Amino acid sequence: MEYRICTRCEGLGGVTASACGRCGGVLRLADETEYVGHQFGSYLLTAVIGIGGMGVVYRARHVRLDKPAAVKLVPPQGSAGEFD
Repeated sequence: MEYRICTRCEGLGGVTASACGRCGGVLRLADETEYVGHQFGSYLLTAVIGIGGMGVVYRARHVRLDKPAAVKLVPPQGSAGEFD
């Protein structure tokens, strides 16, 4: 799966976009391991579990509850998008 990540805010951009839908920054091509070690909300992503046509599933840990979890990141479709 192809990801584009904003060089300014590190947001996930649309697969065909050239500018970030959130801040207007430049998007760069990245692979699915780019987010390992990042925290989304209360979840710390620790490893890639699987990659499919709709997104990437990560092994994660809920940082406050200290419980394992799985988190799926789905890139926005289209030319410009935002992922929160």
